[in-house]
Amino acid sequence: MQSWFEKLAARPQRSILFLSLGLLLAGNWILPLTDRDETRFAEASREMLQRGDFVVPWFNGAWRFDKPILIYWCQSASYRVLGVNDFAARLPSVLFTTTTALLLVRWGRKIADAKTGFLAGAMFIAGLHVAIIGRVATADMAMVFFVTLAVWSGWELTRPENTSRDGSGTGVSPVRTGTHGRDARATTRFMGKASVQPKFRRRLPVDIRTQSHGVTPATSRTRFVRCSTTTGTMSSTGASTPDERFSL
Repeated sequence: MQSWFEKLAARPQRSILFLSLGLLLAGNWILPLTDRDETRFAEASREMLQRGDFVVPWFNGAWRFDKPILIYWCQSASYRVLGVNDFAARLPSVLFTTTTALLLVRWGRKIADAKTGFLAGAMFIAGLHVAIIGRVATADMAMVFFVTLAVWSGWELTRPENTSRDGSGTGVSPVRTGTHGRDARATTRFMGKASVQPKFRRRLPVDIRTQSHGVTPATSRTRFVRCSTTTGTMSSTGASTPDERFSL
């Protein structure tokens, strides 16, 4: 007979979905907006809906550019559906938290199995900090969601089974189909060569008008430095005095 854990792990996505929503939504309409940031986000979203201006956020009659506008859009949409209340203001954070947990479930299943995915999602939503921040009307969980998505995308591109087979040894996976794959392989090969061959050097403009080198503005001129990617040194070309030479 299967235990309760095995039953939950057999369908990890559904289990984490109901567990996260049940944990984060419970009593979310009882406690009023308490945190300073909660009230600011909620009011800015309310004013956005009231003004009909979905491009520039406002707070108490002044522009508010403190955070990306996505969270204000989400809260305004929640207000439009559920009305202007505390529960609607916090709902986007709950949904971003739940979606992040589902991402971890999928990631864990790719790494190991369904049980690992369920544990990853459960440990995330059961954490004390996530249980608090995941239910407040701020932009934190939206940021966590997109950072998690970006890290997972990077893992998908660099995991060993997707490593390039053309012998470049870069460990970066090319795009699998089309001309983009050839472009990616060519780019990674060039980057590998540029990091190990001394002929790949750059000429960078350097303004040497500094008092530390005793150069006055009247006699100063822009030098070009040659940067070696192998030794990490930098020397100026056309320098007439030792003071006009630099090293890193």
